[in-house]
Amino acid sequence: MRAVTAVRGMRRDLGRFRTRGLRCAAELGERGVDFLAAHQLV
Repeated sequence: MRAVTAVRGMRRDLGRFRTRGLRCAAELGERGVDFLAAHQLV
């Protein structure tokens, strides 16, 4: 599923920004978790 692969890649790429404390990156990562959870793929 392309969307799942894209969301997982997005979360991986956001990791460096989350460690810097960027709130927008953390929020976007949380939305990715919600997406994956909704599709039971976490």
